[in-house]
Amino acid sequence: RMSPEATARVLAHCGAVRVIEKPDESAEPLTAPVAVGPGDPAQILYTSGTTGTPKAVLACHANLTHGWATAPRQRPLAHSRHFLHSFPIGTNAAQTMLFNAIGAAPAAVMVPDFQPDDFLTLVDEYAAGTVFLVPAMAAELVDRAPRDSVLLVGCTGAALPPPVASALTSTFPNATVVNYY
Repeated sequence: RMSPEATARVLAHCGAVRVIEKPDESAEPLTAPVAVGPGDPAQILYTSGTTGTPKAVLACHANLTHGWATAPRQRPLAHSRHFLHSFPIGTNAAQTMLFNAIGAAPAAVMVPDFQPDDFLTLVDEYAAGTVFLVPAMAAELVDRAPRDSVLLVGCTGAALPPPVASALTSTFPNATVVNYY
């Protein structure tokens, strides 16, 4: 979650003219539909700010749909009935999770606020076959009771330190650990 100061900075920087906190489904659309091309801007994402102030990244429609197939030969993550993540919705990682939710085989379970024990409870409750983390989250999950349902741990957002990657194999003994950074 972003602080009110960070939110104000981002809104001012990107020139937002309206903030929708809760959509009113009975309201008329804000604008008429507009035809867009692959190179047209689709969204502005802000980096996590790991190395300083978050930076704006403009993504075009082609960025968002790269690698997307309307009729894939095999649906991604088919080894899972559920995948679990806790990425803030405005991040690039969460956008990837949105596409996974639309086109992958498993159902998406999104945890709005990462708490290690709560996250692992949901892994158990849903028998999640795939979990997605950032290295800071991964570090909080090492040395925990094994979760046998997890077959894939995807880690993104920063380099996953090798000792953390190795330690994750105790928490998720059946998983392949992949760092996408």
